[in-house]
Amino acid sequence: MTYPQPPTSRWMILQLALLALTVCLLAGWPPRSGMLLLVPLGHAPAERTIDTALAAGAWLVAPGPLPRSYVVRGERDALIAPMLAAGILVLAAPAAGCGA
Repeated sequence: MTYPQPPTSRWMILQLALLALTVCLLAGWPPRSGMLLLVPLGHAPAERTIDTALAAGAWLVAPGPLPRSYVVRGERDALIAPMLAAGILVLAAPAAGCGA
């Protein structure tokens, strides 16, 4: 006689997946101010990323670890709207991934 797999194991897998997703989201959530990683989506030129960041009051720090990405110092609230409108993600800039 075979028994069906108990539903608790499916729930456990779902909970672990949600926990992993939450940890990833929190790790990438940009701080209120400080070092931010700007990652353009699509094929926008690098100049657009830099120009948009500077217009929003950010200071360019260094090229980022991803192609056409940049590390800037600035305020999240000032950067988030213009960056998203330009198709650029604003993420936390972890020290290990940004050459520090």
